[in-house]
Amino acid sequence: MSTSVVLVIILSIVFNKGYRKLYQPTYNTLHMVFDDTISYNTLLIGNSKVAFGLNPLYIDSIAQLNAINLGYAAANLPTYDLLLSAYLNKHQAPRFLVMGIENNLFFTDEDHCNKLPLYDYLYREDVATYFEHLKLSYRLQRWIPSTKFMYMDDYSRFGILNAFRGKSLFQQADIYHYKGFYISKNDQKGLQFVPVRKVDTFTQLNQKALEHFEHIVSICTKHHITLLLCFPPMPHQVASITQTPLNLIVEKYLQKQQTFHPFHVLHNDTNRTFAPAYFVDGSHLTYDGSIKYSILIAEYLRHLNTTNEGLK
Repeated sequence: MSTSVVLVIILSIVFNKGYRKLYQPTYNTLHMVFDDTISYNTLLIGNSKVAFGLNPLYIDSIAQLNAINLGYAAANLPTYDLLLSAYLNKHQAPRFLVMGIENNLFFTDEDHCNKLPLYDYLYREDVATYFEHLKLSYRLQRWIPSTKFMYMDDYSRFGILNAFRGKSLFQQADIYHYKGFYISKNDQKGLQFVPVRKVDTFTQLNQKALEHFEHIVSICTKHHITLLLCFPPMPHQVASITQTPLNLIVEKYLQKQQTFHPFHVLHNDTNRTFAPAYFVDGSHLTYDGSIKYSILIAEYLRHLNTTNEGLK
């Protein structure tokens, strides 16, 4: 029995070493949120379209701000809420929160982000509450951390093996990295076509998702944080003037919320000049696309930063 326990412990240590190497950027983000005490006056929070799309370099230089990218791949509103709340526990409130937003975030509270790194922070009550809210197991993992690997998917298993072979998702020779922003320098070849978009047929807003969103908005109001919601750019034909269709249910909800808590919304139509050549797939930008998007957001923030709209 004791031999089996020792083997399990050794195996978990090996797994953890490989996993941390594989997802080092994610662990870096969580370190900046939970452990680090350096404060920034502009937070960029969102899913992979923010993590691999918004470069703080341009926001710092154009808007004269000090931004940090806290993007978390495949995250939803519950993770956004957790990251912002946890950040404020150890840091000064920022002046600006740029939050990546999409219609689908309002129709589910199911969080598809990679949760294994979050299991390492179960000693924090806010993280435990996050797992409890999502009805995920966490009590056993709090006392026996190695049991978190029971929830690995095949992608993570193969990734750990590749990490031990010297490969990872973020090879230093390939990746451009700046203040939480990561992008492959080799992803330069854009799309040659505009992908067919699925029709948005959602009609029922998710109450728990709305609670997370409204909690984020209330935090911003309480701490005098200027909130900017950014719908991601979508591939458009160069000559097309049509914009990505808005979900009217989400639009009416956001307009209603704005009457109680002022915030800014940057819609897809602002980004209609993003041709397919700026995308590596239907959602994610090339390196050149990330520069274009970062400059667009930076110029919008510069406007807010020089008017009363953006002052605390």
